[in-house]
Amino acid sequence: MRRLRAVAGWGALFVIGVGALGGAALQLNLLKAYRPPTLSPAALVGTWSDNEGATLRFTADGRVTATGVKEHRVENFNTTVKACTGEGTWAFDEGENSWNQEVRVTLPDCAWPAWNIGGTQERPALYQYIGDPDSWGLYKLRKT
Repeated sequence: MRRLRAVAGWGALFVIGVGALGGAALQLNLLKAYRPPTLSPAALVGTWSDNEGATLRFTADGRVTATGVKEHRVENFNTTVKACTGEGTWAFDEGENSWNQEVRVTLPDCAWPAWNIGGTQERPALYQYIGDPDSWGLYKLRKT
């Protein structure tokens, strides 16, 4: 029992120390905290692909063309996938900051939630969660 308390005590001290070192490294900019890229509507114009042949093509006048872009629906813990193809509209919501930027794509036969913006400034991505967001299943499109 004495050994267990010693291990638990040293373990807790180790976790606290690692957390403090990580926090200090972030504060001193020794480590860079992730921040999603800050995009503008003009940066979205062009073709975005999932690297499996599906594309979303955004135009500057707010139109979008989808070719085989997946729509994931989860009902009763079962995920169904539908390939969406067609023409519609898109709108950019800049949000309060880069974490809240969204792209809403509206097509007659598809019901996507808003697309989130991620990746890096050099290589941005549009993504949606597949199923529970805590599972980190993502469907991503990258600008081509």
